Amino acid sequence: GTLSEPYFAPLWWPCKDSLSDKSTMRMIVTVPDPMVVASNGVLEETLPLSGNRTRYTWHESNPMANYLASLAITNYERYDLTYEYDDGNGGTGSMPVPCYVYPDHWNFVTGEPTSLDKAGCDEMLVMLDVFESKFGPYPFRNEKYGVAETGGTGGLGANMEHQTISSMYRVRSYSDIMAHEMAHHWFGDNITCGTWNDIWLNEGLTSYAESIYREFRPSGGVSSYWGRMNDRRPSNPDAQVYRTNIASVGAIFSNNDVYNKGSWVCHMLRHVMGDAAWFQAMADYRATYAGGFATTAQFAASISGSFGQDLSWFVNEWVMNPGAPDYVWSSTSVSVNGVNYLLLRIDQNQDLDGFGLIQMPIDLRITTNSSVTTRRIWNDDWTEYYVIPIDSALVSLQIDQADGVSDRNFILTSSRATDPNPPAPPPVIVDASIKPYLNGVVESIVDLTFSVDIGGFEASDFALSGAATGAHLATNVSYNAGTQTASLTFTDLPNDVFTLTIFDDDVMANGLALDGEIDDSAWYDDTLLPSGDGQPGGDALVTFTIPAGDANCDASVDLDDISVFTDVLLGADTTHCHVLRSDVNNDGQADGLDVAGFIDAVLAP
Repeated sequence: GTLSEPYFAPLWWPCKDSLSDKSTMRMIVTVPDPMVVASNGVLEETLPLSGNRTRYTWHESNPMANYLASLAITNYERYDLTYEYDDGNGGTGSMPVPCYVYPDHWNFVTGEPTSLDKAGCDEMLVMLDVFESKFGPYPFRNEKYGVAETGGTGGLGANMEHQTISSMYRVRSYSDIMAHEMAHHWFGDNITCGTWNDIWLNEGLTSYAESIYREFRPSGGVSSYWGRMNDRRPSNPDAQVYRTNIASVGAIFSNNDVYNKGSWVCHMLRHVMGDAAWFQAMADYRATYAGGFATTAQFAASISGSFGQDLSWFVNEWVMNPGAPDYVWSSTSVSVNGVNYLLLRIDQNQDLDGFGLIQMPIDLRITTNSSVTTRRIWNDDWTEYYVIPIDSALVSLQIDQADGVSDRNFILTSSRATDPNPPAPPPVIVDASIKPYLNGVVESIVDLTFSVDIGGFEASDFALSGAATGAHLATNVSYNAGTQTASLTFTDLPNDVFTLTIFDDDVMANGLALDGEIDDSAWYDDTLLPSGDGQPGGDALVTFTIPAGDANCDASVDLDDISVFTDVLLGADTTHCHVLRSDVNNDGQADGLDVAGFIDAVLAP
């Protein structure tokens, strides 16, 4: 059999050897009997000739990259299968699936391959079903999908995705590799890597397709999927997937770097995006580049466009650059003011080996006395702290372990370890409670509960500002170390939208400033707390509204306020809170000038 990838097609046929265009091809080959020729496309003619010779004419009508041209010649026996498929128009279609096997793999009594070889050939129909269901219609339905054995003494001794006729070392007990070569007809043959630097788009995607097949075949499932992913776990996870050296076959086709880590890139990307979005992105990628070529940059742009968010950060980290995270974490749980929290610190230490920071969503499997839940956090710095509400005391925490199984990971790491020392995080605000009306007067109380004891809280640690009315001073400030809660009292706040700013440098714990900023990443669960992005520093902002027109002071504006508002304007109700809230325009008195604004407030949706 022939093998042309990457640079060897010109050694046996004249061609413009470039990953820039594709061509159709007709192979006309004369061989002595009983030799059989298997090649690309459709067998147009088998013509007996004098001198015990036969001429085979194969026609590949689908444009093909040069390195995918193939001749496989020996005294084959051919086992003919037929793949029937839904044509998408309410009808069915069929496609030949020939399996060329060696004579010593043939049972001449039954006229079929021996049992194990027959099973290997028959499984191709199952593979086609699975891959069509996940990757869309087989791209070469108008021709065939076939395999030709090329292993053994004197054979090619390799597996190769030659277009429509994969060369296989063997077919018996070879399911994973058979699936790999078939998957190439979606990723590699139909869409071909734009340069040899981008070979992972061929080999990484199809190495991952082995696990897809394991997961979705009739006898498969999640356990089978994870088994294959762990088979493909690279021994050197720090390797660079993108090929910077394409001078030799060995440099291009690194099993560790391209096949194994490339498959993990796909596995991780699927988890980052989610199943539905990942499969849709693969469909969109195929639709865009079908029949042509694609580079890594084009792949990144395609999946980003499909997903609706920029994924170039992922491709840059995991494909274009070397390295993998070296995680060390520590955790504990605390009870603050009657609420349980998980405290977590995660460090990345791969910088000690010269590798860069990796940003990724990380799944936490949290087991408490009451439940087992999975939460997703966003990790994007060398050291990050997390404060996560939990329903009871922590029993165990598993980082990036699907179903709590240690080798079912969604992130490829160079190392992962636990630190027995509990984390000493910066303070964050775990609760902000607003009580607008208390004590029969118009007092507004803001209670701020912190994740750790901050030692005290003073008027200089914060500022309150109304959007329309400017700065307002507290009439009382207190701090309860037992509940880790600061209470701020404001009297006679007007109707307005207020922003309370808590200054980071004035609120300290464990030698670290308040973590006041909010992480707005789209890659993890909705914001859990009033403050916290994992890093010390950043003022915390708490907003609240005292609505105009809330004449009865029940913290909502509705029809129940009309009678109170009317009584205030008529002088029949002089309750301080009612008068203050009826002063819709904040001019210091409730009168007819407030009517239009009150009506607008009550009728507002």
